[in-house]
Amino acid sequence: MHTVEQADPKVQETALRAKLRMSYFLLLLFVIHIIEAYVTFPFVDHTSTAQNVVYGFIVAAPFYTINIIFIVLTRRDLANLLEQNG
Repeated sequence: MHTVEQADPKVQETALRAKLRMSYFLLLLFVIHIIEAYVTFPFVDHTSTAQNVVYGFIVAAPFYTINIIFIVLTRRDLANLLEQNG
């Protein structure tokens, strides 16, 4: 089995693009969650939908911060790969 360094550049590019698509999909799910939190009834002990949205941001902040860092690093790797291979 090939390691990433030994793989064909086209295969590396395809893998990086797939990783980006998956990360963007996770961000889209987060946006959908925030919209859903805004339009639904407040959670127990919350008195407004704005509290739902803030709660959603607070709870998901660590995960989506890591996801955004992953996107930035993957885009950088993809840009470097494309630069190396013309």
